[in-house]
Amino acid sequence: MNMNLRAQALNAANIADRLTWQTRTKMVDGEKVFVVPAGEATAMKEQLIAISHVLNDIADNQDASN
Repeated sequence: MNMNLRAQALNAANIADRLTWQTRTKMVDGEKVFVVPAGEATAMKEQLIAISHVLNDIADNQDASN
Protein backbone atom coordinates (compact mmCIF):
# COMPACT_ATOMS: atom_id res chain seq x y z
CA MET A 1 0.00 0.00 0.00
CA ASN A 2 2.91 2.37 0.66
CA MET A 3 4.05 2.26 -2.95
CA ASN A 4 0.48 2.82 -4.08
CA LEU A 5 0.19 5.83 -1.79
CA ARG A 6 3.47 7.26 -3.10
CA ALA A 7 2.34 6.72 -6.69
CA GLN A 8 -0.99 8.39 -5.94
CA ALA A 9 0.75 11.37 -4.30
CA LEU A 10 2.97 11.82 -7.36
CA ASN A 11 -0.08 11.54 -9.60
CA ALA A 12 -1.89 14.27 -7.63
CA ALA A 13 1.13 16.57 -7.95
CA ASN A 14 1.24 15.90 -11.68
CA ILE A 15 -2.46 16.74 -12.04
CA ALA A 16 -1.98 20.00 -10.12
CA ASP A 17 0.93 20.92 -12.39
CA ARG A 18 -1.02 20.18 -15.57
CA LEU A 19 -3.85 22.47 -14.46
CA THR A 20 -1.64 25.53 -14.64
CA TRP A 21 0.58 24.95 -17.65
CA GLN A 22 1.61 28.31 -19.08
CA THR A 23 0.35 27.25 -22.51
CA ARG A 24 -3.16 27.07 -21.06
CA THR A 25 -3.42 30.72 -20.07
CA LYS A 26 -5.94 32.99 -21.69
CA MET A 27 -7.36 36.38 -20.82
CA VAL A 28 -11.12 36.42 -20.23
CA ASP A 29 -12.81 39.67 -19.21
CA GLY A 30 -9.45 41.06 -18.12
CA GLU A 31 -8.67 38.06 -15.90
CA LYS A 32 -6.04 35.41 -16.54
CA VAL A 33 -7.65 31.95 -16.69
CA PHE A 34 -6.39 28.44 -17.40
CA VAL A 35 -8.11 26.39 -20.08
CA VAL A 36 -8.21 22.58 -19.82
CA PRO A 37 -9.84 20.47 -22.53
CA ALA A 38 -13.06 18.80 -21.30
CA GLY A 39 -11.77 15.26 -21.86
CA GLU A 40 -8.62 15.93 -19.89
CA ALA A 41 -10.55 17.70 -17.13
CA THR A 42 -12.83 14.65 -16.82
CA ALA A 43 -9.80 12.34 -16.64
CA MET A 44 -8.24 14.56 -13.96
CA LYS A 45 -11.48 14.46 -11.98
CA GLU A 46 -11.57 10.66 -12.14
CA GLN A 47 -7.92 10.41 -11.07
CA LEU A 48 -8.46 12.76 -8.14
CA ILE A 49 -11.53 10.82 -7.02
CA ALA A 50 -9.47 7.60 -7.15
CA ILE A 51 -6.76 9.25 -5.03
CA SER A 52 -9.43 10.35 -2.56
CA HIS A 53 -10.68 6.76 -2.29
CA VAL A 54 -7.15 5.49 -1.58
CA LEU A 55 -6.66 8.11 1.14
CA ASN A 56 -10.06 7.31 2.66
CA ASP A 57 -9.19 3.59 2.69
CA ILE A 58 -5.93 4.37 4.50
CA ALA A 59 -7.78 6.51 7.04
CA ASP A 60 -10.34 3.73 7.57
CA ASN A 61 -7.56 1.19 8.12
CA GLN A 62 -5.84 3.50 10.63
CA ASP A 63 -9.14 4.07 12.48
CA ALA A 64 -9.81 0.33 12.60
CA SER A 65 -6.34 -0.40 14.02
CA ASN A 66 -6.75 2.18 16.80
